[in-house]
Amino acid sequence: MKVIFNLLAQKLRLSNPWNYKVPVLICVPYLIFLLAEFSLEDALIGIAWSLCTIVGIAGFGYLSNDFGDRKADLEAGKQNLLAKIPLVQTVLLLLLFLTLALLPWVIY
Repeated sequence: MKVIFNLLAQKLRLSNPWNYKVPVLICVPYLIFLLAEFSLEDALIGIAWSLCTIVGIAGFGYLSNDFGDRKADLEAGKQNLLAKIPLVQTVLLLLLFLTLALLPWVIY
């Protein structure tokens, strides 16, 4: 469990998209809500769903990349935290992020 927390908190690099991808992505809902004159409540719900999708896609992307690079990272001597996590837990993490990415589209 400690390894998984470490993965999510530090090693997954989820902070990287927040520096250059998320600002552009989150501008789209802001612009739509501004131009369409949504209520504040509807706008906040939409932004929350947008963030849920963004986090889900970013997490799934980084995890699937690290999962696919496990062998190459091992051969190169590069650290890959997913190499230390059992396959079942890795699949569950992938499903968690995929669910986060798709949930707003299914519910909203």
